[in-house]
Amino acid sequence: MVTQYLVSCNFMWMFCEGLYLHTLIVQAFTTGTQLLLSCYVVGWGLSCLPCLYLIITTTTTIISITMIIIVIVIVVVIIVVIALLIIVIF
Repeated sequence: MVTQYLVSCNFMWMFCEGLYLHTLIVQAFTTGTQLLLSCYVVGWGLSCLPCLYLIITTTTTIISITMIIIVIVIVVVIIVVIALLIIVIF
């Protein structure tokens, strides 16, 4: 399950990198901090959707509900840590 999440994070971050570079080229004179924040949310947050789908469709036991809760908690913690790092840096 963690492997699935990390692989989807990899693909989401490739998407975010392409979107960020495209936006920097198109809008050359902007700071891009909002775009960077949205890339963090997309890169870490939306990556949990394939994992949640996989958990829900494979089994519907107590273990899968626990896994859903664990994945959601991990994603929330990662987003909070990234937001705190951004606040400290900027």
